[in-house]
Amino acid sequence: MDIVPYSEGYFEPLIDFLRRNWSTDHAIYRKQLFDWQYGGPQGDPSASVLLIDSNGFVQGFLGAIPYPFLYQGKVKAAAGLSVWIVEKEIKYSGVGLYLRNEIESRFDVVYAMGLNLATVHYYQKRGYQYYSNLNRYVVPLEAKGYQNFLLRPGEADDIAAWIQAVPCLSTAVPDTKIGADTLAKAYQHGIASSFSLLPRKDSQFWQWRYLDSEGFSYLFWEDEGGIIVFRLEAAHAPGDSVHHGLKCLRLIEILPADSNVWDGGRSPALTRTILSVLAWGREQGCVLADFQISNSRLGHVVKDAGFRLQQETGITNVARLFSPYRENALPINLAYRICECDGFAEADREDTYLVKSDVDMDRPNNLVVL
Repeated sequence: MDIVPYSEGYFEPLIDFLRRNWSTDHAIYRKQLFDWQYGGPQGDPSASVLLIDSNGFVQGFLGAIPYPFLYQGKVKAAAGLSVWIVEKEIKYSGVGLYLRNEIESRFDVVYAMGLNLATVHYYQKRGYQYYSNLNRYVVPLEAKGYQNFLLRPGEADDIAAWIQAVPCLSTAVPDTKIGADTLAKAYQHGIASSFSLLPRKDSQFWQWRYLDSEGFSYLFWEDEGGIIVFRLEAAHAPGDSVHHGLKCLRLIEILPADSNVWDGGRSPALTRTILSVLAWGREQGCVLADFQISNSRLGHVVKDAGFRLQQETGITNVARLFSPYRENALPINLAYRICECDGFAEADREDTYLVKSDVDMDRPNNLVVL
């Protein structure tokens, strides 16, 4: 067996392999989406690796999305792992670990989200810090629809009271033409200096990840409080009249104008920014909104805008995956490893900035895209 970098000529054999061993039909099989996701800001998908047998057939794949990270202010080569599949007949032989070892040998920071729980111990043995979930904050925008997304029955009166407590402000007018430089400057000013481990999101990153996305159409709202990156998502559940078509407002990034919010500072301006986006989502027919992030340091601000941290019980415990709609989807978990010349370094999760769009957690899973 040989480990080789992914290149264009392997696309069709790789998709055939993935159809046999993973999913018969997945959105990532659309070449434009595949090239965009695995190419990263540089448009180079060769960070991903293949396991090739002596006959030239694909026997394994580990996708890697390359873009630099910052660790304690220093730029580090980094890759996010996405889709780790080995041929069924050799799945438990251990050869798949060679794929991950290859990625680890080439990058200082390696991280993954949405890990299969069966693989978590492999990561932990290799020095990865592991956390079972991102912090997910939710807020209802319409009572009946929100109640339909609850994983266990909840009190309608409690949901209605929660909605009533969320202030109604004027509606945001989304901007689809915001520039990558504007986003990069806002990130640098409002986020980058507040954390020890986070992606280096320069202009090229913002252009690639959001403005030129092959997956979703992202929207932006900017005012004195900061900038919010968000999108709409509808539940895809054909034949399910209760859930199919219900809309969720996904807040993907919140870039505060005042970086003091990360250290407990209140920002009425940023609260109003968030509320304006929620008002827009309500006008679009969304029944709930959510926001996911690795740390809890913005929790007080989003709670000022009506959000609550999702718990496993009660009226905050709503479905996580909408397209396709799955009630039993697990929380998005997280693992990362930082290599320094003298061994592994650590970063407390409260000192990290990672959101739902990092790695592959915010790209289509099926061919139905809102």
